[in-house]
Amino acid sequence: MRSPYLNHFESFIDTNLTSPEATFTKEDIIAWVQKRDSRRVKPEHARNIIEHLLKRVTNYDLRDDNDPPSRVHDDLFFMLEPNLFRQYLPETDPPPFHLAVVGEISQRQRDALKVTRIRQHASDGRFSYEQELQFYLKDNPARLEQGLVLYPNGIEYWTPVGLIDLLCKDRDGNLVILELKVAGTSDQVSGQLQRYMGWVTSNLASAGQKVRGIIVAQSISEKLFWATRRDPDVELYEYRVEMNSGELVVSFTKISDWKPR
Repeated sequence: MRSPYLNHFESFIDTNLTSPEATFTKEDIIAWVQKRDSRRVKPEHARNIIEHLLKRVTNYDLRDDNDPPSRVHDDLFFMLEPNLFRQYLPETDPPPFHLAVVGEISQRQRDALKVTRIRQHASDGRFSYEQELQFYLKDNPARLEQGLVLYPNGIEYWTPVGLIDLLCKDRDGNLVILELKVAGTSDQVSGQLQRYMGWVTSNLASAGQKVRGIIVAQSISEKLFWATRRDPDVELYEYRVEMNSGELVVSFTKISDWKPR
């Protein structure tokens, strides 16, 4: 059965990606699908649209965690940055990642692929994609801060000013915005977080409800540290991925002062 998302994505390519240099973001594809499909216009549908987008990104090696896995007709897009894409160019781009082109993905293949990823993460000390850090914190927000829980539909929370990676509540009932960066950071992340905090304060927070922000990255830059230094509602954390007795362990360290790296 042909996925309705495939029709939406193909029409998006025909209309918006008319040159090899044309790029788009997750927000662009969400707006396109929701404008054309009245069944997927709620904010909570944004995550599902993104999942279908990533299934069709040829250099995203988690694409075949979907069931059924990707097929040749799903080879549509290429990821330039975590939130920047263009059309896949078979003449110049690397071959698409496919775990299985024919037949369903087996549990044995799925488990073997996950083991390979875990070993790679542990050797690098980091996740490969922001989605992996996002999924980990979605299931384990209290590992970052005790009492932290996911807000309803809080993953890829849609706002008119951008997608919030994770929206949570702390143990005091305050709203907490998590901005995730799988590798390093620049001070531009500070402006992005402040934009989300401003919107949430005006549109979601009740009277007296505080809005906080947390930036999580493998490496916090000096510029980002000083850009957020005077804001008591913004906290910075670095994460690290390690292996312990064959299990993937993620640890978080709060960055409260600056020391040369």
